[in-house]
Amino acid sequence: MDDSLVQLQPLSQSRYEQMACGFGYRAVHVHSVDRAGSIWSDAGNEVHHVLSVYIEHLAETRQPTDVEYFDILATGVRPESRDGLDRARNSLVVDPDKILGTEQYIGLDKNFALVVMERVQGGHRTSSDPKIEYEGTLDLIVLPAPTEAEISDWKNHFFIAAPDTFQVHFYPLLLFCALPSLEVIHFRLEYLRWGVGRSVTFTRSDVPRLKKMATLARSRQRKLTLLTKEPKPTPHKGCMYCPLLLGGCPMEKVNPYARLSPEERLRYQLYLDAARETNLTLLKEWAEEKPISIQDENRITYTANFVPRSRTSYTLDNTLPILDAWDKEHPDDQLRPQLLIGASELNSLAKATRKRPGLATGLSNVAMITPSSEFQITREALRPVAPRNDLQKLVRSRRSNPYRL
Repeated sequence: MDDSLVQLQPLSQSRYEQMACGFGYRAVHVHSVDRAGSIWSDAGNEVHHVLSVYIEHLAETRQPTDVEYFDILATGVRPESRDGLDRARNSLVVDPDKILGTEQYIGLDKNFALVVMERVQGGHRTSSDPKIEYEGTLDLIVLPAPTEAEISDWKNHFFIAAPDTFQVHFYPLLLFCALPSLEVIHFRLEYLRWGVGRSVTFTRSDVPRLKKMATLARSRQRKLTLLTKEPKPTPHKGCMYCPLLLGGCPMEKVNPYARLSPEERLRYQLYLDAARETNLTLLKEWAEEKPISIQDENRITYTANFVPRSRTSYTLDNTLPILDAWDKEHPDDQLRPQLLIGASELNSLAKATRKRPGLATGLSNVAMITPSSEFQITREALRPVAPRNDLQKLVRSRRSNPYRL
């Protein structure tokens, strides 16, 4: 196909992420290389479909919740979708009078004027209308007030990310341009698997900044599409979904995403952790005697040694009067409501239930819990199953001598 005949597709959140590697972006959107799906992307689509149909049902029937209908929709879903849907079933409550819609597709022209806004049946879409230059499909839009909107974006991910991605800024821009009466938009990432969210608020004064961000991204997308020479590939997170990863990528042999499978990466990490722990133990023992220094080829010196370090803390008994005096003198700069006490200190006191009965209960009533995801590698050993004859001998020996180990 002649690249000059390729139509420049609208800028979207997914295409922006793919542009992290210009070579991979052109392979998909210029040379039409098919992208393979995965069970996790299919699960995400399934979760979105169930929630979209469910919320539209609540809006039409004027109900805040309907778990019986939810169970019908969720019947037969794949296991990868089950955790997120189960949490949504038990926690999702809506005000049907404030729902604008689900799976709302918004398309804007080059001047950020609205071309189309409509509900998408069956998930995300893209437009062939040449006037549309910016597009996105918003999972759920709620209007709590005439000039205020809330956008919910459902995620079935394991990782809880901060709301600082391109999508977080791009979707409010689309809605601001589609509905000029809006003055405030709250964008919320809903991590269904964990039942937690992360949100950020935008006002209409942010629109010029958001338009500039989108314009720059659109310019880069246009440049990538019209290139006459293929750009160099850039390994990044999107390589995990790239159709060229295992064949066709010029960096296939050195791309870190292609060299090891996820399972091999885990084995390699276990090896590195064990090697680091052993090496660090030995290095500390040498450093107990004297500092150890080396210099690399760039004449940068690295030193391993023990250095003194102090930790500063403040007792509440002496600190609270100082804070109260400040707050009294500065009513516009109240400090006490902003301060938090670390849970580790209080939890250690509350564990002594006999000495301090009721303390743990009282603290739990005022605790502020902020859920987050943490990467970890767990270890679970399977107990070996004894052969039947040996097991019978063991049982008989325990019966004759129950104190025998």
